[in-house]
Amino acid sequence: MAKEKRLFPGIGAKCTILTRFMKPNGGLSKEKDHRSIVVLKEFFYEGHRLCFRFNLDGDDQQKIYHSNARYVRIDSEGGIDDFFFEADKKKRHDGDAIDKAEAIMSKKKEPAIKWKHSRARQLLYQDIMDNKVPLDPKDDLSLSLEDIFSMHAEYAEYDFGLFHGRLKSLRKTICAMNTRSEIDRRAYENYVSSHPVSLYSHGGYIQWQGSAAQKLLQEDIKNELHDLQRTRVPAARVSSKANLKVRFFLMAMHFLKCYPTERQREATFQYCPSWSRRKIWFWINRIAALQSEKIFWPKDNFGNDIWVITVDGVRCWIQEPTHQEFSKDTSYFSHKYNHAGLCYELGISIGSNRLVWMNGPFPAGKSDLKIFKEDGLKVMLIAKKKMCIADGGYAGSDHIHHCSTPNIHDSRPVRRFKARALKRHEKFNGLIKNFHSVDCRFRHSIGKFKSVFEAICVICQYQIETDKPLYHVLVEDVLLEDEVE
Repeated sequence: MAKEKRLFPGIGAKCTILTRFMKPNGGLSKEKDHRSIVVLKEFFYEGHRLCFRFNLDGDDQQKIYHSNARYVRIDSEGGIDDFFFEADKKKRHDGDAIDKAEAIMSKKKEPAIKWKHSRARQLLYQDIMDNKVPLDPKDDLSLSLEDIFSMHAEYAEYDFGLFHGRLKSLRKTICAMNTRSEIDRRAYENYVSSHPVSLYSHGGYIQWQGSAAQKLLQEDIKNELHDLQRTRVPAARVSSKANLKVRFFLMAMHFLKCYPTERQREATFQYCPSWSRRKIWFWINRIAALQSEKIFWPKDNFGNDIWVITVDGVRCWIQEPTHQEFSKDTSYFSHKYNHAGLCYELGISIGSNRLVWMNGPFPAGKSDLKIFKEDGLKVMLIAKKKMCIADGGYAGSDHIHHCSTPNIHDSRPVRRFKARALKRHEKFNGLIKNFHSVDCRFRHSIGKFKSVFEAICVICQYQIETDKPLYHVLVEDVLLEDEVE
């Protein structure tokens, strides 16, 4: 069906209007659907609303009425020179051009592939990056929106009327990513200037004398952390000789590592399940209490470093919690396990083998980004003027000065540095998941899960300080500007 020609308002134009919208309405029909034929005389503005003045067609008295322009339908135009608006006169003179433009701008059905994931968007993005389309529209005023739309046939599959907004949004996104890239580049250069490049493999063993592990052990001995009878942490102190047997400690470690049922534990250790249960939880609680001495933010606030930690959430499978009203509590639903779960937020120092942040547990349905923004870490990074590195799940324009995420606009060194830092964090997560108690469905209460998870983190902290150090992020390959073939 051919599109109807657009009609413009002007002096002498004949229009149709519902009579009840005409003012003043005295003496006119009050019927709901009654319509009147009127002839336009002039226009005016009532506040910000466009209004018309007119008289009834064929009225000898020429009584003037008025109404909001939105209620007036134009049936026939007056002369072109009598149009109310100069822009309408130009459009009528250039009728063929405007018809073509309106045909382009008309609403059309778009493909099933959304613009966000389309080939057209990829081409537009590449054209902006190649400067074929200016990032700032003021840089090339000669390139019109129609010119850009005609660059690729793929654009024609999508609505031209939405193209301007999509182009503007993409330009805004690229500007934001460039800003993030510059912030991350400065943080990377700051880190490189403050830390030496590691020249040996993370799997290689170093001399014990003078090593960091030896110094940490000496510090722990000095602070009496090696002796749970005299430790400064009251909750970790073992005061009763009845609990000091190494066998009980090993039972607790076996429970964390293998997570046996009580029947399996009884067969292994030859102890009554109810009696051994008390010993196991006694030791797990004591180990978890050591977190105040082993997991903490350094007093020197990482010196002058900007990037200081990597952040990630660790999710674990638990039994379905009870709900007062429904059979399942959806806030605990974990997409990783497709079951109920809990989540801990962990922060690992980039420049040292140390877990410095542990926050949780949270219901697994709460996203990593929401935990970061609402539960303390973002506020602390702002207060300490530091930044973290996180995966793409933490991306957001409102915290680019506090959380750095993967960015395709980064240079190769920055990109490689972020990738190695995040993989290093996953290595620590792997150490945690080596303990079967948090790698399978946890059968005990949420309160006991907290003790188990935090005890495991303390044990893993001891591991990375001694025989399983995390690899160094800054190596020679990271500094190369070009890919090595």
